[in-house]
Amino acid sequence: MNKGDGRVDHTKLRTVKQIVTEAPWLMEGKMRWLLFHRDSNGLAKSGAVLRVGGRLYIHIDGFQTWLADNTCAA
Repeated sequence: MNKGDGRVDHTKLRTVKQIVTEAPWLMEGKMRWLLFHRDSNGLAKSGAVLRVGGRLYIHIDGFQTWLADNTCAA
């Protein structure tokens, strides 16, 4: 998620509304629930969520990796 020197690629950051616009299968309420429970579901530990000035941003690559690691085939 960072460039190896501690910098974050800001072009990969998304708000909740941007995420649900890009992924219509993901409802805004579900995304907010995932963020609210980020400490217990591993999303915070994944590094995919950044807090900047009181707002949460999702690093799209990190979120996709977390999603792939935390889903199973039906």
